Amino acid sequence: MNAIGDRKGMADSMNSIGDVMYTQGDNEQAKTYFEESLAVRKELGDRKGIADSMNNLGRLASHRGDYEQARKYHEGSLALKKEIDDKQGVANTLIYLARLLEFNKKHFDAARLLYAAEHSVKSMGTVFDNNAENEKNELTERLNELLRDAEFAKYREEGKKMTLEEACHLALSRS
Repeated sequence: MNAIGDRKGMADSMNSIGDVMYTQGDNEQAKTYFEESLAVRKELGDRKGIADSMNNLGRLASHRGDYEQARKYHEGSLALKKEIDDKQGVANTLIYLARLLEFNKKHFDAARLLYAAEHSVKSMGTVFDNNAENEKNELTERLNELLRDAEFAKYREEGKKMTLEEACHLALSRS
């Protein structure tokens, strides 16, 4: 393996270890690994990797209640995912931004965004990554608790009709 491949593998490994630390509740270690992964990925110019690390740092910031920092990370990730035409990555990031909308009590917009992302993933014939899937499930449960059935159904259908670009616009204009 060449030096660049070794560095990319190292960044990927640090990101994976950060995920494990996050799952185990060791947020400080997770942050360290995610930040180190991000730094190496920036050195390498790995835009997809940078965007993934930014989403992980955003999830961590959100978990700590720092929604403004989380939004910055997720919006930065979304911009990169759009630049490299990573539609599945865009849909994953929209889930995190929908979660932030829910935290900010913008439940209708969160439901629209959630289902726009879900519809996009289904129409591509793919699935969310594990982290986005977990966030989607938690968000769906939370919105079911907060919204009446008729409201939830209405905003779910509106979301399903949105294009990925419309969903991105919603996420950026409301978060």
